[in-house]
Amino acid sequence: MKPMVKFIGFDLGASNGRAIAGLFDGEKLSLETIHQFWNGYVRINDSLHWDVLRLFSELQTGLGVFADKFGGGPESVGIDTWGVDYGLLDKSGCLIGNPYHYRDSRTEGVLEEIDKAVGGYEVFRTTGTAPWPGCTLSQLYSMVMRKSPQLEIADRLLMTPSLLAYFLTGEKFEEHSIITTSCLYNVEKSSPAAEILERLRIPQIMCEVVMPGTVFGTLRRSLAGELGLGSVPVVAAASHDSASAAVSVPAAPDTNWAFISSGTWSVMGVESERPITTRSAYEMGFTNESTADGRFMTVSNITALWIVQECKRIWDKEGDALSWQEIVRLAEDARPFSAFIDVDDSAFVNPLNMPEAIAERCRSTSQQAPQSKGALARVAFESLALKYRDVVRKLEELTGRRIEVLHIVGGGARNELLCQFTANATGLPVLAGPYEATASGNILMQMIGKRMLESVMQGRDLLRRSVDLVEYQPRDVEIWSEAYDRYQRLLNSTLSRTS
Repeated sequence: MKPMVKFIGFDLGASNGRAIAGLFDGEKLSLETIHQFWNGYVRINDSLHWDVLRLFSELQTGLGVFADKFGGGPESVGIDTWGVDYGLLDKSGCLIGNPYHYRDSRTEGVLEEIDKAVGGYEVFRTTGTAPWPGCTLSQLYSMVMRKSPQLEIADRLLMTPSLLAYFLTGEKFEEHSIITTSCLYNVEKSSPAAEILERLRIPQIMCEVVMPGTVFGTLRRSLAGELGLGSVPVVAAASHDSASAAVSVPAAPDTNWAFISSGTWSVMGVESERPITTRSAYEMGFTNESTADGRFMTVSNITALWIVQECKRIWDKEGDALSWQEIVRLAEDARPFSAFIDVDDSAFVNPLNMPEAIAERCRSTSQQAPQSKGALARVAFESLALKYRDVVRKLEELTGRRIEVLHIVGGGARNELLCQFTANATGLPVLAGPYEATASGNILMQMIGKRMLESVMQGRDLLRRSVDLVEYQPRDVEIWSEAYDRYQRLLNSTLSRTS
């Protein structure tokens, strides 16, 4: 029997973080969560920030737990996080201020100014990504507009996973998949979007960009000694969590498939050799981000379980705490198709009270507001599944390919009701799993970096041997098609009234 090879992957989402041990026995890969911690914004002087120093402390705790549990250090370390957010370093390598949260209000009105100075489509055509209020470009330009002294003294910018890797190693590198979320990077030239940065008076402070699988460096000697570890390599995983999740799509070769990385957000799309930067793709709201192997995924970023998560937070606060299983059961028992919402409506970005925001949106569109928690959750789940159908249709139009199967990976793949709704709404078979998609992709890229795997495709083969997938076949397709027509009419009517 081959000795077990052990890795550690840090997977940080917008609401929580985890340290996950990846265990490879030579045949299969298994994962074990060894440390979990809360993540979210901290409000300081009416601004929203990430507590990045606490997050780094949690990484150290995770490494300590690993050493205690397995009697030594890991083969390597990898980090993946959400996109767009960053930290600034001065010339001495010190962090300048508290990194901002992408939902902070400082970018209000910035998009209009970017459009005047450069043009939204020009940014999209160059970087593959359309500007939006929370993107890195918008955040930096808000600093330019406010003459921020932080930007004036900044020497380097590091996206969140690269910043944490810098804290671990002392090495300043940027990773390819995470920088392509920023609207700062020319995806055709594989270099900073110099002309856009110059026109917006944003200094070029990006670090050298490396591909996933590259070794960033090793743990700082002081940190390794404090934790009782040796010279452990830190590998650039596909540092953007969506890119890590895409690595884990266990798709069979020679099939036309699309994927949904399902969690707080849903990232839904297809892989392609080149970014799709046509005017149609821009107007449909798609974006292009790098995959782990240097290709691209054309995706739609959809507000997803955030809506129900926020409802749950309000219910918990009001003293009526429900488990996720209870919420799903109540939704399953609720009346179908009682109302529809556009999950990407700006009303749901960060309301003080999500249940009230949903009720108000229903009333404003001449629909009856949900009268129970189950009804409210069902409206959210059904509307999300219908959104997926809309994105499938647009992807087929953009690519000229008929999608044959839909893979759902990530935490949302555990939601059997939503998976079945998705199969029903799209009329496609759905394969759900792996549930720990970002962590799996993180570990697989470390294995590639350590030369234990040769390619992403070989990693997907390994995952198909390692995890059990759940298949959902479409049901009640005609009923769901009628619901989709109603959903479309409602959204079109809403758009016509607001245009």
